[in-house]
Amino acid sequence: MKSGFWKTDWFFGLVVVAVVALFNQFSNLIANLEQKAYDLGVSASSRAPSERVAVIAIDDASVNNIGRWPWSRDKHAKMIDLLSAAKAKVIGHTVFFFEPENPEINQTIQKLIEVAPKQPEGTEASPLTTTLKDAEQRFNTDRTLAESSAKAGNLVLPLYLSIGVPQGKPDKPLPEFVLKSAVPSKEDQGGLSSV
Repeated sequence: MKSGFWKTDWFFGLVVVAVVALFNQFSNLIANLEQKAYDLGVSASSRAPSERVAVIAIDDASVNNIGRWPWSRDKHAKMIDLLSAAKAKVIGHTVFFFEPENPEINQTIQKLIEVAPKQPEGTEASPLTTTLKDAEQRFNTDRTLAESSAKAGNLVLPLYLSIGVPQGKPDKPLPEFVLKSAVPSKEDQGGLSSV
């Protein structure tokens, strides 16, 4: 009977736990094993990035080369044009454009064009009208960006999801997991915006 006591599974398990705990006390074995297992798991599941994917980041080097952030929309349009000309399969653009750029300038130029003296049909536009139209083209960077985006045809833009008053006939309320990551929006005056 006594020899059976030393061969039981629970006694063997108890000895293994005691040895591991004692060894861990002095050598930090468990933490090292956990780190090695994590490193093995990460290296086994990671792949070399494709050379066909290019990430164009807004970082310190970009800011030093292009100028301070935020960049004008015509700079974004030029980048889209360059990527499109290089035959990029898909262009993913992650910058949000919430408000128009230069709205006051564009409105003022448009009003000046409307009140500028009109030239008779068939005659060349006045230098003032020509200058105003050139300025309108140069300062309407929203249109420049929109034209470049449409011309590229393969641009993917980010989506801003705003959860406010449900439209239509919603079947049931939003699930809790959606609502828990929502924050009150000042613009919607009590509505919710996803984060």
